[in-house]
Amino acid sequence: MTDDDLKKLIEAIESRSYEYDFQIADEFKKIADENEVTEEQSKLLEAEFIAFRFMSRNGEERRFRPMVEYTNGVVFPDDSKEINKDRLDYWLERARSTSNPVMKARYSDLNYEYNDSIGKRELAKSVVSSYVDASSVSVEGNEIDRIDSITRAFEVALENEADSPDLLVTAKNALLKLSEKFAKDNLRWALDLLELIILHNDKFSGDELLSSKKIADEGVKSYQTEEGSQLVLESYMKAQQALTKLATPSDYDEDAATRANAQLYIDNADVDNASPFLVQYHLMQAEKILRDGGLNAEANKIHSRMEAVAKDPNFTKSFKVASADFQISKEQIDSLRESFEKAPDKGELIAFAPVFMPSWKESKKTAAADTQTSVTDSLFTSVVLNEDNMPIAKESGDAKYKKTMRYYDSSMQVGSAMTHITIIKAIEDGKFTIDDIMPHLEKVRDINAETYESILRGFQHLFDGNYYEALSLLLPQLEDLLADVMVGLGISRYRQAEVDTVDYKMLGSILTALEKKFGSDAYHFLHYQLIDPTKANLRNFNGHGKLKATTPNLDHKAIAVLQAYLVVLVPLKKISDSETSEE
Repeated sequence: MTDDDLKKLIEAIESRSYEYDFQIADEFKKIADENEVTEEQSKLLEAEFIAFRFMSRNGEERRFRPMVEYTNGVVFPDDSKEINKDRLDYWLERARSTSNPVMKARYSDLNYEYNDSIGKRELAKSVVSSYVDASSVSVEGNEIDRIDSITRAFEVALENEADSPDLLVTAKNALLKLSEKFAKDNLRWALDLLELIILHNDKFSGDELLSSKKIADEGVKSYQTEEGSQLVLESYMKAQQALTKLATPSDYDEDAATRANAQLYIDNADVDNASPFLVQYHLMQAEKILRDGGLNAEANKIHSRMEAVAKDPNFTKSFKVASADFQISKEQIDSLRESFEKAPDKGELIAFAPVFMPSWKESKKTAAADTQTSVTDSLFTSVVLNEDNMPIAKESGDAKYKKTMRYYDSSMQVGSAMTHITIIKAIEDGKFTIDDIMPHLEKVRDINAETYESILRGFQHLFDGNYYEALSLLLPQLEDLLADVMVGLGISRYRQAEVDTVDYKMLGSILTALEKKFGSDAYHFLHYQLIDPTKANLRNFNGHGKLKATTPNLDHKAIAVLQAYLVVLVPLKKISDSETSEE
């Protein structure tokens, strides 16, 4: 292949937009695989491939991290082996020549992190400007990428504020502009930027903080009227309160803020009165908020309500759970823990027992039978229909869907509370270890031995209580595992990208394909936990640097990922055991 031919192929890559960085890496690998390249061309293509195989994070000691870690300590890519002066020089030249702002940002940032032969001040200008440009690239579904870009631009500008104060002005203005853009297009994404502004509030003027407060006000107003949005609403309320305290301190009332936060849970307790356990859960949260805020008299009233709920005969009945293979009576928390610890197959229990795993089918049935609650169609919704035809947005403001999601959200909260009560406690007490799920994890070895090594390392971290490390390993590998499972079931890994090219299916398409094999309950759980931007969204949350060592509730997130693995692996093991038995 001539150098001109290679140049044209690279220009074609630069002209496209990509959902994930690794897709850019794969494009360069495809050039090397499908063409006869010279030794020099091979070196350049390998440098391009490596540049986009690193996982990037904000707020970390290291911006770039390996995509894969194996149990023997080997990582890929290994920056100590893959990054050298020749590659840094090549990336620096590419940063100057490329027309693609996303690619320019990566080349510049790699030099900023690893090139000690050039002053940070000079590199910082390129990093900030390229990430600001990248944050303005708008394609469907890339909001998290844009947030990552502007966050990185702001962080680098902060690091160089003393020498280059103009960089901070540039990054700050771009951040404010993007927050206003998101506020108009989709308030969900403005929230992340408001939290960044609050964190670095000393860098913003009073007028800028006031403008941000108005966005928070609009977010609270919007999500108060949207079904199934408690988590986003709660975050917006906290942002609103923080910005009020900063921008208009005379308007801030600590007690009123505490009452508002508690009232959110009290309202949920009133809405979800069909489930005594869920009422109890919401009231517990409200009581804690009030006590933490020093409103003990009001907290005592909530506690009295909790005691009344506990005396309700239906309260203990709500702990009775059945699956296809077993029935477990749960009359109190201790017996629930004891039953879990004695379960012969804890992996199967986690994957299928309704006490831990919500059911979309049951939520639909409950919603259909509920004639008392009125949920009407709405012309407006913050969630849009995506290219993978996700059911969260199959109809804008669809009343039946919203009611179903309300019950599903409730079941998800119950499941989360129950896992905290039982599974996490069992891990801490040594009553639930990695050995308990090894029969299911061994299935991964048959599917992909390399994936098995990484997953095993991740679960070792999980059972050691290192939830951040566990999530950092397990989340990236989960998508690859699901893709391998899909291929193993005879479903193509590829989708048509252009007229004459194909591309890997995205996770949404993979889940849609797997629904036919694993059912709607598994599909909705995986969709909710991994990619729904209005719910947990763990895959994107981690993949774009939002997962931090200080992120709240890492234990809950880790158990949700454990459930995500088991909801796929347990059925596969059952199929495998059945086939072995027949043989």
